[in-house]
Amino acid sequence: MVRSLVPGTVAGSCRRATSAVNVRGRLDALLAPSVAIVGTRRAAGYGREQSERFATDLVRAGWVVTSGLARGVDTYPHRGAVAALSASAAGQRPGTVAVMGHGIDTVYTPANARLAAQIIECGALVSDHPLGVGPAADHFPARNRIISGLSLGTLVIEAPPGSGALITTNYANDQGLQVYALPGPVSSPASEGRHQLIKQGARLVTSAEDIVIDLLPTLAMLGRTLPSRQGPLSPAGRAQWTVEGLSLQSSSTKVSEVGQRRRLVLRR
Repeated sequence: MVRSLVPGTVAGSCRRATSAVNVRGRLDALLAPSVAIVGTRRAAGYGREQSERFATDLVRAGWVVTSGLARGVDTYPHRGAVAALSASAAGQRPGTVAVMGHGIDTVYTPANARLAAQIIECGALVSDHPLGVGPAADHFPARNRIISGLSLGTLVIEAPPGSGALITTNYANDQGLQVYALPGPVSSPASEGRHQLIKQGARLVTSAEDIVIDLLPTLAMLGRTLPSRQGPLSPAGRAQWTVEGLSLQSSSTKVSEVGQRRRLVLRR
């Protein structure tokens, strides 16, 4: 089933607001706390591996992972999220959202068709393009504002200068959202963009736990809890969560409060 949503604040604070989005899959995936994972289309083995690792651990910790289901880094967060839900008892909750630069009745690249079908079952495909619209080069930078706008933070895995992932971080900054960057080899051009982000104030992270802990105050401010976590988190991380005064052991998810924050309204 394809549904249309009218978002009030998703990407609404950046230069180009979103008037409506089409959704195929689970609407609750758009209301759950999310982290975006983005990077270059020319992903190296390191980028593919780390994208999948971060996504797997974030989903196990109760988060939804948002990315673009395109070639390169954008494929692997979805793979990690689907694998995490398939391997755990948490399959009843959403795990990933794919924001597409074309209509949601199209999959680009075709190699990701099976992955897209899996995402529909455990998350959602999202686009602000009408059905029947195919992929075009100028669609993808613009769709990045939705990737960042649906998320509380954006993680850059690999990004050479000029990468579309850096466009996503610009939108995240416009939206007042946190940017994270994974450091990489200084000899690699794919490290230049993310290292520059770190110099400009992005938070250096080496694990999903770094992101989870950093975003806990935001969740607390929203009065939110997450589903029971499934992932490997260190005793130090759990202790810090206790200090922050927010337990992630609760089995309830107050999706309505994030819904109110983003003001997503189902269009009839």
